[in-house]
Amino acid sequence: MSTLPIISVWQPWASLLVAGAKRIETRGWRFPLPLPCCLAIHAAKKWDENLATLCVGEPFLRWLKACDMPPPRSGGRAPRPVGMPFGAVVGVVRVGQCWTSERAREVLGCATGGDVERAFGDYGPGRYGWVTDARMRLAEPVPLRGQQGIWRWEPTAEAAAWAEAMGRGGA
Repeated sequence: MSTLPIISVWQPWASLLVAGAKRIETRGWRFPLPLPCCLAIHAAKKWDENLATLCVGEPFLRWLKACDMPPPRSGGRAPRPVGMPFGAVVGVVRVGQCWTSERAREVLGCATGGDVERAFGDYGPGRYGWVTDARMRLAEPVPLRGQQGIWRWEPTAEAAAWAEAMGRGGA
């Protein structure tokens, strides 16, 4: 495998995805590649007071602690939290399905953990949920400049081996 598809995701969602606390990535567009597909997750550099405030509330605070990430400080200027990577590839997930937001709300309405999952995404009308069914957090984040949309990344040996074992590195 020479490259993997990759997407930049703001923190804390990038880390929550690769840790398995967040299983569905919501977007305004359908997943554009054949499924199942391994997708590398890049933690964008964006960080501001709104994101810091979000992270110190529930359910984010509980899940960040469970993922061994100390909560950020809130109030005034929000420094990036120590232990939460920014501007780096943090892991790889396998996207197994793509649901409409209506289907996702229907499934999450009766699923265990649905309230938490709904808190981690935007399930408004006309959106899509990229449902992940496997994930691997990199032992060490790989610094990389992000981009918009889905782009290509030459994976580390660790990420390439995991994607190969999952059976589909993406088209």
